[in-house]
Amino acid sequence: MANKAAAIHALHSRDATAQQTLEAAIARGEAAVRVLDDSANTHYTLALVLGRYGQHISIARAIAQGFAGRVRTHLDRAIELESRHAEAHVALGLYHAEILGKLGSLAASLTFGVSASAALDHFRRAVSLAPDSPIVRIEYANGLLLLDRTRYRDEARALYRQAAACQPLDAMERLDVQRAQGGVKD
Repeated sequence: MANKAAAIHALHSRDATAQQTLEAAIARGEAAVRVLDDSANTHYTLALVLGRYGQHISIARAIAQGFAGRVRTHLDRAIELESRHAEAHVALGLYHAEILGKLGSLAASLTFGVSASAALDHFRRAVSLAPDSPIVRIEYANGLLLLDRTRYRDEARALYRQAAACQPLDAMERLDVQRAQGGVKD
């Protein structure tokens, strides 16, 4: 739970404490994976904080420092352990989309084995597994914009509207719904 909270904090904050919080979360996550290697959520939350940390230091720097491979390893393991883990699927879709956005399709495919079709498959799977989750729709929309802002703008806006219409089940989802109500940033 602490690692999920750290990831949420980092999403909504860009100050130095967010990066420090993520560094502590990575250490906790690595320790947890050593003890609970058969827990899908442990792998997912470690991948989540690794990914958020990578976004804080820049995707390019994160790739250069090997974060991309670590994120992929833990997301793949989470899905291997729990094939119906919606958040792991949406995170893996974002993984594909972010790397494609930074490296381009040829370099991303050759270096990391990512593709737009795999990103779309993971996004669609996540929505089918968690149709009432605002964060799944928000991250799907964000991923579409990373893949092709012009081509997917209308679909991303529709996903944001759907997320904004979700009934939040807890405080975290309330933040997600409020974020979705802001709409797609042009």
